[in-house]
Amino acid sequence: MTVERDLNGLEPDLFGVLRDRWILIGALAVLFGVVGFLVGSTQAIQYESSASVVVEDPRTSAIFESGSSSKPERYLETQIGIMSSPAVAQRASELLAESTTSSDLTAADVLSGAQITSQDSSDLITVAFTSQTSDIAEAAADAIVNSYLELRSSEAVSGFASALAELEESISQARAELEQIQAAIQAERGIENIRLQAEAEAALADLIQLQDDPEANAFAIAALTDQLQAIETLLRIESQQPELAALLEDQRLAQSRLSTLLARRNETAVDAELAGGGVVFQTEATQAERINPSSRAYAAFAGVIGLMTGVAIAYALAIWRRRVSSSEQPETILRSPSLGSVPAFDVIMRSQIPVANAPDSRAAEAFRFVTAALESQLVRQGSSFQGPRERMVLVTSASAHDGRSTLVANMAIASARSGRRVLVLDADFVTQGVTQILLPDGEPRAGITEVVIGASSLENAVKEAQVVPGIELFVLSRGSDLMGAQDIFGSLEAAELFDTVREQYDLILVDSPPLPTVGYATTLARLSDGVVAVVPHRTQVAKLEELNRRLSLIQSRRIGYVYNKAPGQTDARRTPKRPVSRDDEETSETELFEDSRVV
Repeated sequence: MTVERDLNGLEPDLFGVLRDRWILIGALAVLFGVVGFLVGSTQAIQYESSASVVVEDPRTSAIFESGSSSKPERYLETQIGIMSSPAVAQRASELLAESTTSSDLTAADVLSGAQITSQDSSDLITVAFTSQTSDIAEAAADAIVNSYLELRSSEAVSGFASALAELEESISQARAELEQIQAAIQAERGIENIRLQAEAEAALADLIQLQDDPEANAFAIAALTDQLQAIETLLRIESQQPELAALLEDQRLAQSRLSTLLARRNETAVDAELAGGGVVFQTEATQAERINPSSRAYAAFAGVIGLMTGVAIAYALAIWRRRVSSSEQPETILRSPSLGSVPAFDVIMRSQIPVANAPDSRAAEAFRFVTAALESQLVRQGSSFQGPRERMVLVTSASAHDGRSTLVANMAIASARSGRRVLVLDADFVTQGVTQILLPDGEPRAGITEVVIGASSLENAVKEAQVVPGIELFVLSRGSDLMGAQDIFGSLEAAELFDTVREQYDLILVDSPPLPTVGYATTLARLSDGVVAVVPHRTQVAKLEELNRRLSLIQSRRIGYVYNKAPGQTDARRTPKRPVSRDDEETSETELFEDSRVV
């Protein structure tokens, strides 16, 4: 049967946790508050002052520069990085030493005390400095800004100077190259070409002079014009020679390059005069303010932290100590059906086995109902009580003193009374609780250990319980041999013993120690055909979750669970001896059954 896992009702209520754990929560809040007050009172006084600068990419103020950066925010980030650099911090330390005799701050101290930030969508950079004295805080903030300004100005001057020097060198190289080309051209043209060039230049000068003279003879102007055209024709024919044509093209390119370099030199000189260090505006350090919170503020903050911590711890404890409070809740954890509830025996009973000695009591009726439900589940899950299998049931629980032995004894009697041949196998080697209930005259000397090691036959080891005349109820206890339970139940002989008793009895109930805490209980679960869990009222949820984890790990067949010590169900015909307190839940089975009380 698959049960939907729903822990509603088991989760702790926050308001209930606050109500139940207010002392713990309050104590932690007070403790944290006191510690916070003490910490605050020991903190040194701190002062903070800030100065600011508005920066601008120098290229945005240049007349002939190609433009500013495509991402201005990167320029701002770069300037913040420069202002936070060791070089600026070192210079700021030197400026502080020059201006303030009481300052002994090193570059590392400047870096650790400064906080440099910028505002979104703004070129404003703020330099805040924290110190134990107001004078140092103000002076250090100004020193960092001034150090940055010096560095930026020095970089700007050196940058333009380097650029001009490179341009001058390039201009000299271009002029030398042009002179070489011109010399090569003259050598290629020869003396005749030089004469023609001189004649052309002289004719051109005469023509210009005649054109400027209003009284000049038109015939003379025409003659000079014809002369120039003839000379140019001769020079053009000469220039078409391949070697000379290449030299003339080189000359043109060299002249163009020289002109470009001369223009660039002039532009750079102008930009050097206009450009600054990249700082548009500067504000001096503000008056330093005390920034330390008071001891009360420390105490209040720590108290809030303590309050939150207390609530968290209280809630965690509540989760860890969750307890089941109704018979339906274990079903959501164990993922198995309820076989019924057994009342808390808060009344005086004559026996631990009311099924035998008080058959009309509500306790006896509850045990009979649980037994019927168990047999019904076995039939539903495949057992017909006719074949040799599916009839060995392990009864376990999440912890000790949960009433397993009492449940096994009463279920065995109820089943035997219905005509079944029942065997109780007492596998709890520590307490032997069910043996004490069904065989009050003492433990038999031969038992499970003797049968497994071959020292006794099964017939000699099994003892008949005389609790109710005429029923077939048998008990196989531990025995007197001191061999360990893990060695016994882990052997092949134990598996053979379990197979043998399946063939001889209609129902075998195995009283097992707690599954989560006793190792060999896992072996017993594997050897059995199904598991019934005993869940007392107010059992911790964490223990049930561990039991469920163990059952899932060994993949045991889950028949169901019995809700034990259920409140509000008593025999009206009997007078209560005293109510069951919470402390009774942690007592042993022996204590619970003293004075004929049944648990």
